[in-house]
Amino acid sequence: MKKITTTLFLLIIIQGLFAQNLSKTERFNNNILSQYSTYFSGILLNEKNQLEITATNLFSELNTTDKQNIMNILVKEWQESFVIIVFNTKRELWGWSPSTDKAILVDSWDLNSVVKSTVTDHIERTNQMPWFFYIGGMNYFDTDSNINGALNAHVGVFLLKNKWDVALTFSESIQGNIDDETSSIQAGIGAMTRLHFPIKKYNLSPNVGVQLTTYLTASGDDAAVFSLTPSLLVGIGWYVGIGSIDASVSIGKNFVATVGYTFMPKFKKKKK
Repeated sequence: MKKITTTLFLLIIIQGLFAQNLSKTERFNNNILSQYSTYFSGILLNEKNQLEITATNLFSELNTTDKQNIMNILVKEWQESFVIIVFNTKRELWGWSPSTDKAILVDSWDLNSVVKSTVTDHIERTNQMPWFFYIGGMNYFDTDSNINGALNAHVGVFLLKNKWDVALTFSESIQGNIDDETSSIQAGIGAMTRLHFPIKKYNLSPNVGVQLTTYLTASGDDAAVFSLTPSLLVGIGWYVGIGSIDASVSIGKNFVATVGYTFMPKFKKKKK
């Protein structure tokens, strides 16, 4: 019996508090807000117990002074919590400042702008580092079985809005005669970086950079030799389709010219 009595007592208290809270909202709506029915059309308490007042377009068109005068009255009469003014997708957060004895605009925002900004930031962060893959090479073979060929491949990412890229590199070259055991083979693994200077009007992008490569060279029966070689890179890219046709020159211990195609699947979509 005591448990039932206690439960009923708690329910009565909760209902009383809810009714008191509701009566404050109704009193505010009937006694204060109704005087400004031209500017406001609704009222409610949100889940955070903050007062939300739905405004009409006329309120949003008021100048700063008139809006401040109205909010001075509303916020002074409702100091239970912050007051949020809602009109269309825009929001204003108002509070009371005891030091100035006036309402103060704490914050304002547009829901559409918040969503758009978030999506835009995500796209920009994603597009700052798109992956790219490059492959190019050359081959020469004649009737005397002489062969001269090269293969170059890069895989990496574009950084800083496609103006600077970093990549790992692989290269391989062969020179000699397939019937002669003295033919030489050279393979290299390294890293490179390039700075681009886009010319959007012509879809061109000249670039300059540096490369550091470790080479392994083998020739005939001689022992393989390792070497570390820096190179200067100069090139140009022509944006076509979902990537660019690239021509570049590597100037270092050896002089190497390559032509290839850089695939950038998101490039065409971004240009739109």
